[in-house]
Amino acid sequence: MKCPHCIYSNPEGEKFCLSCDEFMIHGKDDQERNSIFYRFAHRVDGLPRSHRSVEPKFRNLFSRVFRKHSEIEAERLFIVGTGLTTPKIEEVEETWPKPWLFARVFLIALISYIGLYLGVSLFGNINFIPGLIVVGAFAVPFTTLIFFWEMNAPQNIAIYKIVYVVFIGGILSLLVALVFYDILGNNINVITIGITEELAKVITVIYFVRNLKYKYVLNGLLLGAAIGAGLWPLKRQVMP
Repeated sequence: MKCPHCIYSNPEGEKFCLSCDEFMIHGKDDQERNSIFYRFAHRVDGLPRSHRSVEPKFRNLFSRVFRKHSEIEAERLFIVGTGLTTPKIEEVEETWPKPWLFARVFLIALISYIGLYLGVSLFGNINFIPGLIVVGAFAVPFTTLIFFWEMNAPQNIAIYKIVYVVFIGGILSLLVALVFYDILGNNINVITIGITEELAKVITVIYFVRNLKYKYVLNGLLLGAAIGAGLWPLKRQVMP
């Protein structure tokens, strides 16, 4: 089905264009335009530019969270970053992407956590405890990582690179933080812990973005989220 707005060829059955996100089917589907969230987003978009903190429209961020999405859309999110799938910077849209998968990931993690918790609390099975710890530690960092993955408009980082940064970057930032802790000695407190951990992540991010290939702000945010996703579960085990 071709979109009447941008002439993009979409799979059959899609209500919204995968390229421009505009409605392709009119009728009762137009009721979605009148939803509270949609009207609120349009009200925000109507604010003068002097009142906006960012140029992209507010509705671009969450307009697709509550819509039905196909597996094809999810698959397309991860087929990027290679020499054949990285778009030219001129082809990147001026507005930010419209993330939605992160909400599904968080919901799945939440359901998994509740299931594991019930296994421990109701049935007293201690074998659920390791899974409960892992899912509880990774749920929010991994959801945040998926959000910034979807927000990476240049689409110039492959998924295997992110997996590499999660594990290697998490370990490196942990080691850097431990070095700082050793230097601080007995001066460790709530304030120094926060400063030390964030500084360790910054140093690790700088190491990974030293390649000029990752020169965009959204690249740095994505790599920072990947490092944070790797560091958070580890630090809960070994850091003070």
